[in-house]
Amino acid sequence: MRNHLSIDWRAPHAKLKPHIDGAGGVVYVKGGKKAGLSIFADILRQNWLPEAETFPWITYTVDPRDFNVRYTNDLVREIAEYTLINLPKPKKSANVHIEVAKNIRTNSFNLTNVPISTHPRRDFDQERAELDALCDGLRKFLLKSRFALIFTEAHDLDKGHQKDLKREIWDRKFERLIDDGLLLIVLLDSSKEEGKDKEFPPPPHLIIELPEFLPQEGHDDRTAALHDLVRFAMHNSWYQTEKEAYAFAETLMDCSDSMSDLHARFSGVRGRRGVTHA
Repeated sequence: MRNHLSIDWRAPHAKLKPHIDGAGGVVYVKGGKKAGLSIFADILRQNWLPEAETFPWITYTVDPRDFNVRYTNDLVREIAEYTLINLPKPKKSANVHIEVAKNIRTNSFNLTNVPISTHPRRDFDQERAELDALCDGLRKFLLKSRFALIFTEAHDLDKGHQKDLKREIWDRKFERLIDDGLLLIVLLDSSKEEGKDKEFPPPPHLIIELPEFLPQEGHDDRTAALHDLVRFAMHNSWYQTEKEAYAFAETLMDCSDSMSDLHARFSGVRGRRGVTHA
């Protein structure tokens, strides 16, 4: 169900069309803080991919700030659960035995500031088996469907996380699924990303630059954005005539100082009018 209206993102949609239709690859989507990157990601997930006519899509979004997927083995298990791919069960129980104190001869004692970690040692054989099973499952899945892995806030990936993702998941693993139709979409804040040497994400097949600011009066892109807003307003019977709808659209755009601001204002109007989905 749509939560956002795609307001004049025809050029990005046209560039992405081969991938929406099923071609695998690595796509960077770049933009400044006012470009509406998060809204673009929502439109991609909720509008463009579900409406593809060639393949049904499943998307999984990774936020580097989410501790639940900080470790690559956790990410593998999350993706497997999301795509309903069975992973091999651990051969051994991960029980942990803890001795806090031993052979102490006294009637009473206090222990303070004693950190205890109950994480068992990593079972690398088990992790490799799980990753192999996930790759095999995705390869079969991609015969009839498509899977997109979307990294938001990718500019916030620290060096250690980049190295783990490259070495443990991407190289010679997910990388080999590109030809089968795997799509990796990476959202990058241009103001934070430029000039950084990265181990992950891998080099892109396509780079899309999102504008931060609205097109000037008379520009074809501005006209297209007006048409998007007018069409939506008329479809939802907000106005009786297109002249009224155009006046609304022009006022909304004149009051907005950026793409993210335009989407936020439009979302507010929809909320006040009781239209929660685009």
